[in-house]
Amino acid sequence: MRKHAWRVGAALALAIALGGCVSAGPSRVSRDEIGDPTDRTLMFGYLGNHGLIVKHALQQARFIQLDPSQPNGLVTAVRPQGDSGIFYLPPVPAGSAWKLLDFTTKSGQTTTRWLQGISGKEPYDPKPAKPGLMYLGAFAQTSRETEAEAGKSYKEWGIFPVEDEGYELEALKAMRSNFKGTAWEAIIDARIQELSV
Repeated sequence: MRKHAWRVGAALALAIALGGCVSAGPSRVSRDEIGDPTDRTLMFGYLGNHGLIVKHALQQARFIQLDPSQPNGLVTAVRPQGDSGIFYLPPVPAGSAWKLLDFTTKSGQTTTRWLQGISGKEPYDPKPAKPGLMYLGAFAQTSRETEAEAGKSYKEWGIFPVEDEGYELEALKAMRSNFKGTAWEAIIDARIQELSV
């Protein structure tokens, strides 16, 4: 019995360690959520957390639908590349209005849930006017200060536009496999071709 006790202890320690991990978010959407490009918008972009040393995703980023004339909705950003910052939202009805509601950041042993709230309008709060693809741009939680000053005060931190390092093309390539065999595939491929020229 004692010789198996270490295995039970190791398994318990592993379960506790993994239970504390935060994932960046789902990596795929189900076929039921894909919808049709004739009346839905597939929004995508880059939403990262740029610290002093590393860049990674704003984890578990959730968007809420606020237009009262549209169906209620709460969706989690899909991360086809894990912790890279590249994301897309499950296709949503054109004409709906979405707002970044909350997200998680992790640093060392600290996990923080950030609540953005539902008031105000930010450039990363999308309102898809027409069906099809909609690139939202590149944004990151970061500081407006220099890197040397960034760690001194969280008052200067927020979500700001960041230099687009080819994120649109990277996102399209990353999410393409999730839409293979659907009406979205040809639209995604056409945009990849446009950006690859």
